[in-house]
Amino acid sequence: MRKQFIRLLLSIVGIIIVVIMLQSVIIVSFNRNLKESWSEEVFDEFAEAIGASVASYKSGERSSEGIINILVNKSNERISGIIVRDSNGKFALSLGASPKGVPVPSLSVISEHSQYTQFTHSNMRITANMEVNTQSEVYEIDQPKYELAIKSDAPAFWGASEVKSIAFFETNQKGREEVVYPTSLDKNDVAGTILITYNGVPSAYLDVLVYDVDIYNPTKFVLAEFFRCLLITAPIALAVAILMAYFVSKKTGKIIKGIKDSLYNLSRGQYDIQPPDSKVEEYHEISKSINMLGEDLERHSRSRKEWIRNISHDLNTPITSMNLLLDGAMDGFFPIDKSLIENLKKENDTLKERVASVSYYSYLLSPSVNFAMAEESLMNIVDEVLQLGGYDARVEFNPETVISGDYAIMKRAIEEVVKNAIMYRTSDREIIIRCEDGDGSRIVKVLNDGKLPNPLPLFFEPWARGDDSRTEGGSGLGLSIVYQAMELHHGSVAISEENGVVSVTLEFPNMR
Repeated sequence: MRKQFIRLLLSIVGIIIVVIMLQSVIIVSFNRNLKESWSEEVFDEFAEAIGASVASYKSGERSSEGIINILVNKSNERISGIIVRDSNGKFALSLGASPKGVPVPSLSVISEHSQYTQFTHSNMRITANMEVNTQSEVYEIDQPKYELAIKSDAPAFWGASEVKSIAFFETNQKGREEVVYPTSLDKNDVAGTILITYNGVPSAYLDVLVYDVDIYNPTKFVLAEFFRCLLITAPIALAVAILMAYFVSKKTGKIIKGIKDSLYNLSRGQYDIQPPDSKVEEYHEISKSINMLGEDLERHSRSRKEWIRNISHDLNTPITSMNLLLDGAMDGFFPIDKSLIENLKKENDTLKERVASVSYYSYLLSPSVNFAMAEESLMNIVDEVLQLGGYDARVEFNPETVISGDYAIMKRAIEEVVKNAIMYRTSDREIIIRCEDGDGSRIVKVLNDGKLPNPLPLFFEPWARGDDSRTEGGSGLGLSIVYQAMELHHGSVAISEENGVVSVTLEFPNMR
């Protein structure tokens, strides 16, 4: 039981581990796929929000305040910051933080318009005094994907001029440009760039920064909750696995012990057994099979004892007859003449035939039987059987007919059927041998006048007819030999009677 408990426990724990690993792989894979498209998708959503806002932009608003409000107020919690560069690519303004959450450095000199420094937002704030390291690396970034086009009568972009019109569209510009970022930023931090044109002239560049997916709070929350739940459920799952393994192993251990005891009793020759039953289908089928095995073994045990008794009787009968003749001759009761010798030879031939039948039947049952499958002429087989046995029969089949099987074994099977038909026919009419085509097989029938007993005995069991067969001089193994021969050919044999005609049917499968 201990081994079964351990196996069940390991199996359940293994399933739990596999499920957890699959969940982890799915989450990690989802997170990785999200990382690959995260920045671009957030930037595109931000650009769409700006486009929707500028479509309803009211003319007459001060351009500086209006545009900054559009850029910042339409940002969401996934956007970490915005870098504003002037038309020459130099920094003018910074809001928020880097994708890693580090505050963006400010310029040493901010624009003269102080209203920018007073702007605040829940996620970003305007910073000043940005210190750009002169040793910062020069990066190449993609050309702006979107353009915010402003038209105004005033010459200055950041002045208090009125805006006549504003439009936002996708540029699909190709190429790259060189920029210098503070040491805390690099080109991979920029999710995308928006170009601001003033009366058709490039006036500013807006670099949009997006939080890394791992830094983004909802993602961190999901991963943290997942691993927290994992830490809580893992011990519970382990405890459940131990309890399940214990109760299942205890129950199945009892059933297995009962099955083991039943098989042991069978091996000791105790066939009247009651293996444990179970509602579990597999164990129920095993118990049912053990019961069937016990019944078969008991039947074979009785059959084996019957074999021994019948073999002893069959072989002892001609021996007893010969001993009586010899004792009578020695006592002078029987004269030693040709008649005595003929009777002794007759009994000796009977003994020889029965020994040969037992030997051949044992040969067919042995795994070393020499079996060679080939297509043989049925006419040749039947002719040899009739000529060697001196039998008369009417043949009703095409002389060209062939059957598939081992020539010697097929000949012996047909010989036993013909001999049995002649021995037990009830009239002098000759027997009939026919051949028909079956479904992928050849069917050979041997017919004779006769009457089958009722109820039918087990004709194909050895010595099934007992004393009846021996009184007629048979070995009691003829039809048993036929049955075993057909088993070797993967065919079948059947016996029936209709209107006083007994038919033995042999079905040989065709070669494939």
